[in-house]
Amino acid sequence: LSLCLCLFFSLCVSLCATHTLSVCVCFSASLLSLLSTHNLSPNARLWLADNCPSTFAKDFLVAYPAIQTADLKTAAQYYARHGATLCLMVDSVHHVQELSRLWRLHAPSHPTAPKLKVCVDIDMSVRFLGGLLHVGVRRSPCYSAQTFQDVWQSIRDSSNLQLAGIMGYEAQVAGLPDQDPTASFLGAMVARCKQGMMNWTVKPRRGTIAAFLREQGETVGFFNGGGSGSALQSAQDESITEITVGSGVLQSALFDWFRDNKCDPAFCFGLCVTRLPSASTVSCQSGGFIASGEISPNKAPQVFLPLGLQPLPFEGFGEVQTPLDTSRCKVALGVGDPVFLRPCKAGEIAERFHDYVILDQNYTVLRRVKTYRGLGLTFY
Repeated sequence: LSLCLCLFFSLCVSLCATHTLSVCVCFSASLLSLLSTHNLSPNARLWLADNCPSTFAKDFLVAYPAIQTADLKTAAQYYARHGATLCLMVDSVHHVQELSRLWRLHAPSHPTAPKLKVCVDIDMSVRFLGGLLHVGVRRSPCYSAQTFQDVWQSIRDSSNLQLAGIMGYEAQVAGLPDQDPTASFLGAMVARCKQGMMNWTVKPRRGTIAAFLREQGETVGFFNGGGSGSALQSAQDESITEITVGSGVLQSALFDWFRDNKCDPAFCFGLCVTRLPSASTVSCQSGGFIASGEISPNKAPQVFLPLGLQPLPFEGFGEVQTPLDTSRCKVALGVGDPVFLRPCKAGEIAERFHDYVILDQNYTVLRRVKTYRGLGLTFY
C-alpha cells in the first residue's frame, strides 16, 4: 500500500507589458503527470500534444537541446499532426548547424514546410577569475554578448530555422535555498549573495540581450526567466516576458527554505508501516525517493504526518525500507498504518507511483490521475 497524495496543478505565469502577473491554474489528467517532470523530450511533447486539448498542442518548448535524428523526426510528426513545430533549444553555433541539417532531411514533405522554431539558452551563471570560480549550473556555453550574437547570426543565416524565444534561467538563484539549515558554510555564503547576483549579473545580462535584439529589429515570442526560488525577483526584470515556476508551486520540502516562497505545502506521498522492530521504531516499506542534484541532506524527503516522527541517522530513507523513530510521536502506529512524507522536489515522485490522488481542502478525494509511470510511459 503506497499512496501518493497531492494537490497538483501547473502554474503558467506570463508577464505582461505592465508587469502584472496573469496566472492560469490548469487541472488536466493528461497534463498532470508529465508537467511534473523537468525537461521533456520531443517524444514526451508529442504524446502531450496528442492527448491534450488542442489549445495546448501548438505552443510547446523543449527546454533541453534535442539534436538526435529521432528528435527531428518526432518534430516532423508533431507538425504533421498539429500544424505547428516544436520549439527546440540551442546554445551554440554547432547546435544551430546540426538542427538545420537534420531539419532539411526530416522536415515534413509539404510545399509550405515550416521553419523549425528555436530558443537560445543564455548562461546566467556567475564566473570569477576567468572561470576558475563558477557559481551556477554548467549548461550553456552562450555566456557573453558576443557568443549570443554568434548564435543569433547563425540562426539568421539559416534558411530553415526561426528564432522564437530566449531563455535566461538563473539556476544559481532559483534553485538555492536562502535558509537551508543543512547547507555547508560555502553554500550559506553563496545563498546570502543571491540578490546581488540578480542585480549585478542576471538582470544586466538579460538586459544586454534584449537591447541587442531591439537594435537588430528582432522580435521574439518570449523571453523566459525565473524559477521557483526567484520568481518575485524576475517579475521585476523588464527584459523578460514570462516566468517559469516548477516544484515551488507545490511547496515541496526544499522550498520551505526559500524566504520569498510563500506557497503552502500541497503535495505528499504515503508509505505503509510494515514492521515494528522496537517499541520506539516503525519501519515503512520503501521511501528512498531522493531528489536530483547535488547529494546533500536536503534532497531526502521530510516526514510530514504524524507529527514527531524522525528518520534514523544511520539508515535514512531506503529503497527497501525507511525506519522512523516514534519516541516523540503522540500517535500509536501499527502495522498497516500510513505515514505521510513530503518529497524534496515534485518531479521524481511521478517515477515511483502509479496515481495521484487529488484532494480538496477537507481531504475529500476528488479524483485519481495516472502518473506517467501509471500510464506505462517512460521519458527522460
